[in-house]
Amino acid sequence: NDAEALLSLLAVTAGARRQGVATAVVRGWERCAETAGIGIVNLEARESNAAALACYGRLGYRRIARVPGYYLGREDAVRLARDLWSGPIPDRR
Repeated sequence: NDAEALLSLLAVTAGARRQGVATAVVRGWERCAETAGIGIVNLEARESNAAALACYGRLGYRRIARVPGYYLGREDAVRLARDLWSGPIPDRR
């Protein structure tokens, strides 16, 4: 199966950050993808969002692309991916 899943939006309010909320949401989404037979999961984060990029890195996501102007044409995104079956995705920047 070559289907891929995309997490479109994940935002955690300031008061709930660093409490495992994003980790729980991402891991739940990954379990749903696996149940559906999907092995590759993708998401984007603002290039300036160091905290989100670090969180996703700890969860096994690897940067695979930079997306110029992704956020309303004003800010670039970093596309990240994780292979749920084979481990980390090779860097394809």
